[in-house]
Amino acid sequence: MARKISCFLFAVVFFLGIGAYYFSHGYSLSYSSPARKTIYHFWPSGNNRMLNQPLDVAKTGNDLYWIAESTNQRLSAVNNNGTIVKVINLEGNFAPGSIWWQNNHLYVCDLNSNQILILDKNGNLINRLFLSTNGAIVKPVFITGDNQERLFVADVFYHQVIVLDNLGNIIQKIAKPGHEKGQVYYPYGIAYDQGNKRIYVSDFGNQEVDIFDINGSWLGDIPTLRGKQIRGLAWDERRELLWAVDIFNHSVLILNKEYKIVEQINELSTGQFLYIPNSVRVFGNEVLIADKENNRIVQRIEVDRK
Repeated sequence: MARKISCFLFAVVFFLGIGAYYFSHGYSLSYSSPARKTIYHFWPSGNNRMLNQPLDVAKTGNDLYWIAESTNQRLSAVNNNGTIVKVINLEGNFAPGSIWWQNNHLYVCDLNSNQILILDKNGNLINRLFLSTNGAIVKPVFITGDNQERLFVADVFYHQVIVLDNLGNIIQKIAKPGHEKGQVYYPYGIAYDQGNKRIYVSDFGNQEVDIFDINGSWLGDIPTLRGKQIRGLAWDERRELLWAVDIFNHSVLILNKEYKIVEQINELSTGQFLYIPNSVRVFGNEVLIADKENNRIVQRIEVDRK
């Protein structure tokens, strides 16, 4: 009963998106190689248009980065210099939450219409997906994919992960709602480990990150993340690292393949702090963090020391 009450409170926090403002300096160990150094860039740069509470970011094949801004009800395209070069406002009460680039298309979770919008690389609307299970419309809040053209969608209404094929058909459902082992409550972030065929789900309401195999069988949760309110997740295939957004500790955690926390990012090398980050995405040696309440995207890259 105590856990159910606790989970209800966290569900309220999940939707309000507010929390106590405090900084935790945590781990001093850096995962960066001594032969390399970490550099941070902040977008948008210069006297450009401002972002307003960005929730997610995707990198497309034409060297553009698309940013989901639900508060501004738009998508903003940023170039390599951090300059906003294009803004897309779709009709209606558009509220983009999560965004993913795959199959030469942008997939956008619209938090208000409960749809997944499909756009081309220039931001032109191609199609809309209305997802339903057992006749009930789901609420997609996060989306990611794999190299097999599958899409993984977090459904926060019915507390499950939905797997889609490249045509948008539901081919699998992972997890059931609840507070027991293998069940999820208000899932959010999803990361897919292609090499080991593992699906990581941030079980926000139960304060844990669950691990499932590709068939949907529960393999356990990550002990080092228990009790934390993890939002976004990303898997670094190249270095076998799991990146996790600890939203109300204002930090991003890096875990190795043994799930040991090897770095905590909150105070950046520039002396600035993250403030209620929402998502993290990994593209090779480039990591992008949607630093929501600072109204910016943080780009973290590693370069050789000179």
